Amino acid sequence: MYLYRFDTISSLRAQRHHDPVLRGRRSSGNEKAFSHLQIKAAHSQAIDGEGVYRMSFWQSWDALRANSWAHAEGWVIQRICENHPILAGFERDEDEYLRGQAWLYWATLAVRVENPNWSSVGIPHSDIEVLHPNGSWMRMDDILELSNRVSPEWETVWYRWGDTRYPIHYARRTLPNGEEAVFLRQAMGPWPSHLDNEWKHSGLLQHLHNHVWNTDEQTPLRWFFALESDDWIEVEEIYPNIKQTRTPGLRGILDRFRGILPTEKWDVSITKETRRVRGQERSDLYSVFDASYVLFQDKDWSNQSIVPGFNELEALIQTFRQTTAD
Repeated sequence: MYLYRFDTISSLRAQRHHDPVLRGRRSSGNEKAFSHLQIKAAHSQAIDGEGVYRMSFWQSWDALRANSWAHAEGWVIQRICENHPILAGFERDEDEYLRGQAWLYWATLAVRVENPNWSSVGIPHSDIEVLHPNGSWMRMDDILELSNRVSPEWETVWYRWGDTRYPIHYARRTLPNGEEAVFLRQAMGPWPSHLDNEWKHSGLLQHLHNHVWNTDEQTPLRWFFALESDDWIEVEEIYPNIKQTRTPGLRGILDRFRGILPTEKWDVSITKETRRVRGQERSDLYSVFDASYVLFQDKDWSNQSIVPGFNELEALIQTFRQTTAD
């Protein structure tokens, strides 16, 4: 037996980025919208340092379908085993607003100082299945559209800003026209964006040329940079000045005569000129680099195929009414 729930793609991606666990939300039972007497009662008995945390699930597939009309696009349908061990630590009762259709789960737990609004225990995403728009149930961890992972072909360089280290992914490919290209991708986050800062990519490109492609090849490279958020993606082609480093003066002449090369082989500087990459060109670029799933946005996720027609919806609602009456 399964329990079901809806979440938006954006909220799931954000959750998976910071904490891939479905946790209960802290509640007092006094919320203006959809407050619950069970939560209020539990909250009144909690002691200092404790909070009441709640989760809600549809009781059945039919109950979820009957309410799917408002979640046809951009919402992700999930199912969880009703006997999941984490749920054994929660109390359960019917949701008074959706009797016969939804369960309310709650537990009184110690408040986490580092994250007081979410329960200390939860259901790992690895235990949750998702209904993909292609009609198949899949492990959430296996769905690239909901993942922050990158394929093994991508390399990662970590940059530090204050106490935060953040990743920038990069790969090199041959474009359909035969040109060589490097694609760098940065996730939007609480750190500076290479796309928006004056210092931009110079340090990053210096690192890549000196330590990644430190070869004698003279192949011209095209450089692309993407800043990726959950609901928008900006891509620019950038035009760095890249030349071999030379030690200046007499020392440089002597070093070149002796065949001594500078420690940093490439010198990289950034031009202010950039070109925005949009539309089909952007799609083609992500396709060449095997990252098309990144372009999958909220509007692309559809559950329209499971939304019941008018007659079926009426029949489902009548069933719930009868169940509640019994």
